[in-house]
Amino acid sequence: MYRKGQLFSIDFLIATAFFIALLSVFLAYWDSEYDSVYYKTQQSKMNAAGQRFSNALLFEDSSFSLVESSGVLNYSKIDSFLNLDYEESKRFVGFDYFVQAKWLNGSIAFSKGNYSRGIAFNRLALLDGEEINLRVVVLE
Repeated sequence: MYRKGQLFSIDFLIATAFFIALLSVFLAYWDSEYDSVYYKTQQSKMNAAGQRFSNALLFEDSSFSLVESSGVLNYSKIDSFLNLDYEESKRFVGFDYFVQAKWLNGSIAFSKGNYSRGIAFNRLALLDGEEINLRVVVLE
């Protein structure tokens, strides 16, 4: 005589439910780790782009330079930068950006782009012999 086995026993159902629960936990953990690594990589790229762009604005040998000499802003270069096509400069940065120069009393000297959340870089420079805070924000 042949014995017939019972395929769907309580033990089998419990083991299957346990396996599915364990697989779900593993996939949720993997997804959160993947998002974390992606976020950190994106932040690192934005940080590097912001450093590169803020340095390019304040060093003489750059095509986006705003200075005539070390740390001294030049009005004609500022005008050229403000009149530059945003999309062209965005290709250099690699991200959307916002640049703002504020006098230390809080009044705004000039700005370009639309401010949003991002990584900010603040640099001090001189304009008309007075210190000015140049803020470069690389947007998310």
